[in-house]
Amino acid sequence: MPSETPTSDAPATDAGAGQTTAEAADNTSLTGNEALSGEKSDSAASGEKPAEKPAENEDAKGEDRPKAPEKYEFTPPEGMEIDKEALSSYEALAREHGLSQEQFDAITKHGLEFFQNRLTGLAEQHASIQQGWRDTALKDRTLSDGANLKPEVMQNVAHVFSQFGGEKDALRKALVETGAGNHPAVIHAFNAIGKALGAAQTPDRGKPASELKDNSYEAIARRRYGSN
Repeated sequence: MPSETPTSDAPATDAGAGQTTAEAADNTSLTGNEALSGEKSDSAASGEKPAEKPAENEDAKGEDRPKAPEKYEFTPPEGMEIDKEALSSYEALAREHGLSQEQFDAITKHGLEFFQNRLTGLAEQHASIQQGWRDTALKDRTLSDGANLKPEVMQNVAHVFSQFGGEKDALRKALVETGAGNHPAVIHAFNAIGKALGAAQTPDRGKPASELKDNSYEAIARRRYGSN
């Protein structure tokens, strides 16, 4: 008899698995899960044991790692003060990760050098900014003769310090420490305030103390603008 040929309506099948084409396509769309499932099945079928986690003092190759000491020895560089609380926290973290004394020394040295270089860079950057302010102020002909501040500007600025400088010349010290005293805007402001206050008055020679002029802000304002 002649062999029967499959009709066009019959579903195509996989000779090995007996799945329809549509079913095979569905499985392909889940390759991630199917692959994992297959790996687990293959492992279970072969009787292989999963890889064991290395012991606490062993690395991935099973070799012994140096054991963290009970206490790390650390000598800070000369002239550097170390926050004991911060150092204690740092040592605890190093011990948690099993660092040996040698590893602790290497990482600590690297960290100190990094921050020291960073601080030096920031200090140099700040000094450069201050120098830029100074150069700009000296180029301002309303403030400077090109080399120094004009005498009248210095006098006005000094008058402001004498009136509002605070205890132990605190205002002047703050401007020096921060470098803000070199900023053209600060110098302009102090010069204008000094002008508004009037030139500093010197004591009149030969007069008793009771007749000497009061150089307080209130007294200067009364002399300049009158009293209400």
